[in-house]
Amino acid sequence: MLASTGSRVGGAFAVSVLAASSFLIAPQAHAATAAPVGDGATWLISQLTSGIVHNDQYDSQDYSTSIDIALALAVVGDHDADVAAIRDAVAGEIEGYITGDAFGDTGSTYAGPVAKSAYFAQTTGGDATSFGGVNLITRLETQVDDTTGAANDTSTFGNYANTISQTFAAKTLATASSPEAEKATDWLLAHQCEGGGFALDIGQEEGSCPGNDAADPDVTSFFLIVFGEDVANATPRVARAVGKAEAWLLSRQKTDGSFNGGASTASSNTNSTGLAGWALGELGDVDAATNAAIWLRRHQVQTVTGCTDQLATQVGAIAYDDAALAGGRTAGIPIDKQYQWRLGSAQALPALTWAPTSASTPTLTGPTTYVQTGGRATVKATGLTPGSWVCAGTVPGSAGLAGTASISAKVPTGATGTKTITLTVADGTSATTTVKALAAKTLSPTVTRTVVPRGGTQTVRVTGLAANEPVKVIYGGKVIKTGKATSTGTYGYAFPLGRTTGLKSVRVQGAFANRVGTKSFRVS
Repeated sequence: MLASTGSRVGGAFAVSVLAASSFLIAPQAHAATAAPVGDGATWLISQLTSGIVHNDQYDSQDYSTSIDIALALAVVGDHDADVAAIRDAVAGEIEGYITGDAFGDTGSTYAGPVAKSAYFAQTTGGDATSFGGVNLITRLETQVDDTTGAANDTSTFGNYANTISQTFAAKTLATASSPEAEKATDWLLAHQCEGGGFALDIGQEEGSCPGNDAADPDVTSFFLIVFGEDVANATPRVARAVGKAEAWLLSRQKTDGSFNGGASTASSNTNSTGLAGWALGELGDVDAATNAAIWLRRHQVQTVTGCTDQLATQVGAIAYDDAALAGGRTAGIPIDKQYQWRLGSAQALPALTWAPTSASTPTLTGPTTYVQTGGRATVKATGLTPGSWVCAGTVPGSAGLAGTASISAKVPTGATGTKTITLTVADGTSATTTVKALAAKTLSPTVTRTVVPRGGTQTVRVTGLAANEPVKVIYGGKVIKTGKATSTGTYGYAFPLGRTTGLKSVRVQGAFANRVGTKSFRVS
């Protein structure tokens, strides 16, 4: 899931994004000392202007992502002043976030933004009953149906409140000891899918989960983050719901540590992996959280010697997925991609708490066969910190769960001989390996006879090959023999000729197509 709850980016679009809400963080501070967390926090802070993220694409204030950043900083710890600055800035413009009056939705109030803002205030030292002069608790209570407990929007554009809005509302009202809290929580739990997950669309009838196929990892993670933080003191019903949701979410993790989102985000992505890793880590599922953090770290911009690209000034930012990372390497982060990078980085930052941070002890090995000068050689690095970025022969890569990386490195140019490939790691460690490289060469094969009777036999010989270099003999457009040169770089082969007469040629090729020679002769 990518869109952030109630992002105000102008017109009808601003309301449409309410249908896909972002996460609500329960701040449980961790130490923000290691590079994954520290770099990520620094980058997120750099995206703020006077405490608020400005969406340059739509020239609007992005209050929701601003709150996401503040809550992420609160979770990782050591950023009290930054969190307070964001809280004060958002409070000063709160009506622009919780209503649509500024873009023509007169008299509106949006349940998700109200609940999220109240939670933000409650968990970071603010006052939800007087946030920028607004009592967010009474405002939220007005949006909760007295009979069902459902949190709803008041809007001329319709009701876009969803399960995440309900999660915000239930938790916020419970913290405020509101009389609406019990019904709001009951309404939320009544919509848990049979398999344990939660769908984004909460429906308007009790128990109306659209089906297990509709269960969304992001929404389920969101529920676990909010209600799993104090599960030991929860009611039995909440505790059971948390247990079912946890089991369902664990079953969704891929072998590389990543998670996909719902139907609209079916591929692995930073938002889904970040939320899930964070939720599971807080519940004590450390292995799952660590594997998720490693996947995230592989998508977090790191500085590594030898591989400079267009993301060099964005250290700490976290790409949404593989495609976003590749695009960022070549084009940086253009205006129309800023929102994706900012929200993904905020949602993933807390999960990086579980990223390994020990120094690498790299070892690099290369192929034992010949490679081309100026070409590529697949090298394998071991002993890496999982998730670390690496660079080998000017080609970037990253270490997977096992602390290994395979890279198709560029081989140095120049004459035939032993070439050194150097691997550098983002933590400053390095390793080298050597490869046997062959440069382009025109071979000069010879034949034993310049004229051969048809049906006879011709012998071709070639010198100047590398020791034990692979060889192909090509005659009549077909490979008629493969073999290896001797230790002194020679090769010979006798082959039968057909019945056709005329000028013929035999072609000898070494290990690569640029190491070749041809010799002509006549068949009479």
